[in-house]
Amino acid sequence: MKRNVFVKNKDNKFCEIISQIDEKVEIKMTPNGYGIFAKEKINKNTGISIINFFIVPKEDVLDNILLTTNKGTYTLNKITHSSDYVNDSLVFYGWDTFQNHSCNNNALSKPYFCETFNEMYIILFSLRDIESGDEITVNYNEIYYHMTDPFECGCNSTNCKGMIKGFKHLSKDEKQAMYETDNIYNSFFKLLEKIDNEK
Repeated sequence: MKRNVFVKNKDNKFCEIISQIDEKVEIKMTPNGYGIFAKEKINKNTGISIINFFIVPKEDVLDNILLTTNKGTYTLNKITHSSDYVNDSLVFYGWDTFQNHSCNNNALSKPYFCETFNEMYIILFSLRDIESGDEITVNYNEIYYHMTDPFECGCNSTNCKGMIKGFKHLSKDEKQAMYETDNIYNSFFKLLEKIDNEK
């Protein structure tokens, strides 16, 4: 299986994302849809997987989208499972599209430079020890600047933010705290903030 590619069926009946699932994790059903779970204990600050994404022109995205993995095939929703970051294009992810939100997330995307290949990667790292069977979650406010489809969080953590709208809608102190982390999206958020402030 090819590791991670986005292709359009030759008959234009569907788009297909082909993605290799890391051996540390598995996709399981939750009350809120699919989620990603640890198959083994993952220690704090461990690289869980490489984050892969595809920027696809909107005109090339069909209504029927399949995610084909080494563990099974899943049907994706064009709205739910894409991001509208780029003009006239949609951003899709691989199997990690099933990462669910938690305000008390246990994973974060960080930049990682590989000297061997002289390349920069986006790696999903564990923020604390994750036990086998635990769901691996991210904070959507750390990866989305503005959510076009905000939702009421149900993580029930002590620091739950309630309505999740994206980084743009956080308080000044919350934004500053996030900028002090090595979140891969920080530089992108700073640029978008600058653009917003100049309007």
